[in-house]
Amino acid sequence: MSGNHITGSVQVKKGHYYAVLNLIGPNGKPQQRWIATGLTEKGNKRKAVQRMKEIIAELEEQGVVYDSSLKIHEILELWLENSKSRVRESTYRNYKIVMNAHIIPYFKDLNIKARDLRPYHLEQYYRLKLETLSANTIQKHHANIYSALEWARKNQFVNSNVAKDAWVPSRKKKKQTGSFYTMEQIAKLKEAAEGSKIEIPLMLIISYGLRRSEALGLKWDAVDFTKKSITIRAMVVTSGTETVLSHIYCR
Repeated sequence: MSGNHITGSVQVKKGHYYAVLNLIGPNGKPQQRWIATGLTEKGNKRKAVQRMKEIIAELEEQGVVYDSSLKIHEILELWLENSKSRVRESTYRNYKIVMNAHIIPYFKDLNIKARDLRPYHLEQYYRLKLETLSANTIQKHHANIYSALEWARKNQFVNSNVAKDAWVPSRKKKKQTGSFYTMEQIAKLKEAAEGSKIEIPLMLIISYGLRRSEALGLKWDAVDFTKKSITIRAMVVTSGTETVLSHIYCR
């Protein structure tokens, strides 16, 4: 393949000519696709070459430079794998849970090619999931699907992101009400934790408003006794069955 132009050749298979095109396959790797020309081998090579050129022109006019035989669930799987190195570990873990528990199984059962996906296919999924999930959760599913299809569009696996035109249930605003410990409750909590392994993390959380993951990820090099300050550089997160220290940001 050269640039965004499809290249190919004509090949004979079982007495018939095929246009063998060089497209982009999964993970961006080159992949060949065989398309029947409808011409027999005898005396039709020139016509077969012409037909191949016509097929290439048709595909390029459609913007196709990819393997259009990919199923939508394969696109979602590729996006999920690709996102592993682009987002925080905790974010990827959330993606994986939602994709593997809901989105990928549904579209795998649907067994539809990415090129044939339409907004109403997504809307059918959203309506089905509304029977058991909240509109707010469906919004998050839509965000994942949108991101996956946008990634696929940029990588030329699909021509457009159909999620842009799909109906999505409106997010219901929840009334936020604060819930805080009283000084009496904090005193009881401190008393209950005294001498235990959670005493120090608990004191950090109470005194400085740290998140649990930040308090557990705190090290001595983050404490400046001269400036009397603490710099949060990492937090403890779970990865599968393991607990790991993730150096991802400062605050």
